Amino acid sequence: MNKHALLFAFVLFLGCTKPRKQDNAPVNLTIIKTETPKTQSLGEDIISQVTCSAENLCYHFSNFEISETGEREYEIRAVGTYPNYPTACLQTIYYKDTTVKINATVKGQYMLQFFNNNVLFKTDTIKVN
Repeated sequence: MNKHALLFAFVLFLGCTKPRKQDNAPVNLTIIKTETPKTQSLGEDIISQVTCSAENLCYHFSNFEISETGEREYEIRAVGTYPNYPTACLQTIYYKDTTVKINATVKGQYMLQFFNNNVLFKTDTIKVN
């Protein structure tokens, strides 16, 4: 192999192994719909159907951020990701249908408060028997 081919191969190798930039940044998605049962049996998970959206197809759902704010009271936010670098995004609204689960360990009334950033979107109340 001549020196030029070896140099070219080395430069190509370095270009392919450069450190990756941070691909995605965490963002809050918008919760647009929730469906939660009105009653639940003790010891079973409360399962709420949730629909989230975002302004384009570069967004992706990641998980729910769930904070217990009181006895049987929960704040829930939808967390997604968005590219942390310039990119072209299809300008179609992103929708994600998913579920959030809360373990019903004590009898009583549970309150699931769904937030979009710091704005309360909806509160679902469930009676656990």
